Amino acid sequence: MIGESAQKGYGEYRGHLRFMGRIADQFGFGHHAQRRLNQKLKDALDPHGILSPGKQGIRPSAGGFRAVEARVRHHRRTSRAGSF
Repeated sequence: MIGESAQKGYGEYRGHLRFMGRIADQFGFGHHAQRRLNQKLKDALDPHGILSPGKQGIRPSAGGFRAVEARVRHHRRTSRAGSF
């Protein structure tokens, strides 16, 4: 349905996380210039890819979801180690 509506000129605004990559692919103007800009901003503001990985079709540059999950678990373990 995403592809059919794109062919008719309608872009999806929101969708399930599973489909966000396909939704973002609809907006391919300038060889996905908007997506590349969003990726660079995401990498600059969230270099570890912890905040909303995959949201709006933007995946963390530093590894896939498994790498992000491992970093989150490591961060949680190390941040608790020094607390009382």
